[in-house]
Amino acid sequence: MDPFQGVRSLALDPEPTLIASTGFAVLSPSDAPWSHVHAAMTQEEVFERLGHLADGAAYPAVRAEVVSETPIVWGGREIGEVFHATAAPMYESAAANRRESRTLVELRDALLPKLISGELRVKDGAHFAMETTI
Repeated sequence: MDPFQGVRSLALDPEPTLIASTGFAVLSPSDAPWSHVHAAMTQEEVFERLGHLADGAAYPAVRAEVVSETPIVWGGREIGEVFHATAAPMYESAAANRRESRTLVELRDALLPKLISGELRVKDGAHFAMETTI
């Protein structure tokens, strides 16, 4: 069983009302750019290593010191900055796409029942969509 299945996320600009489990490890890089730390720590080999080091029968967890002692490849500041300049815009674009996807899901969920029931006609949908997202 992979205790980390589906837990490879990055919160670039979390909603102010975001609620997260206390079981998450928050990594705050001190020398490397955040993009490098995220890319390095979400490699399959790292998850496998940490999965083998998890303690606990009911809820396997990895102690903070085990996470902080996890070796990652680091080519130095210059390479890290080049990586960050390339990777950060992709991470940010992915985050923007996820936000847009959530907005589209909310619009679909608000509009579809009204369209199916006949309460809303297609020509009125744009006005309703504006009211829903504002």
